[in-house]
Amino acid sequence: MFRRTTFGAVITAALFSLAFSTAAQAQWGRNDDYRRDGRYGRYDSRTLRDAASRLRDRSKDLERDVDRLLDRSRYDNTRREDRLNDQTRDFRRAAERFRDRVGDGRDLNRSASEARELLRQGERIERALSRLRLDSRTYSTWSQINRDLDLVADIYRFNYRGGYDPRYPNDRGRDDDNWWRRLPGVIRRP
Repeated sequence: MFRRTTFGAVITAALFSLAFSTAAQAQWGRNDDYRRDGRYGRYDSRTLRDAASRLRDRSKDLERDVDRLLDRSRYDNTRREDRLNDQTRDFRRAAERFRDRVGDGRDLNRSASEARELLRQGERIERALSRLRLDSRTYSTWSQINRDLDLVADIYRFNYRGGYDPRYPNDRGRDDDNWWRRLPGVIRRP
């Protein structure tokens, strides 16, 4: 009788400790952005560093491309051209500050304000570029930047609305489980 009671108590204690440790691990992974293995959810610190470097480099390309585009447009030598060039310069500076602040990518809190500012500048550029007729080079550069901004927003869990089409709120590559609702409209088109 004593053996069965002891064995039952040991099994119960083992199951309880297993359940408790599993719950603690789930809580650790959910509340702490950076885990001990160097990963943010499904991303690691190297992904963040690489995205920051690409954003810094591509923001320089975007600044050059937008300046070239505006010099060949009807906005040449206008205040609007100056304003757009200032916005792209501000975006480039935000990308440089973000890259400098990310450092080794191990502390998200260290670079959170720079990431927020970068995303805010990205939304400003998105609005400004949506009003222009972009050439293929500028469009390609901005598309690559937009993907990296989505990645940064996903890592930091910030809201980024760049590239958002209000007609298809889920058409951003995420949570698109209602694709079948748009299908009849696509089929009926000539």
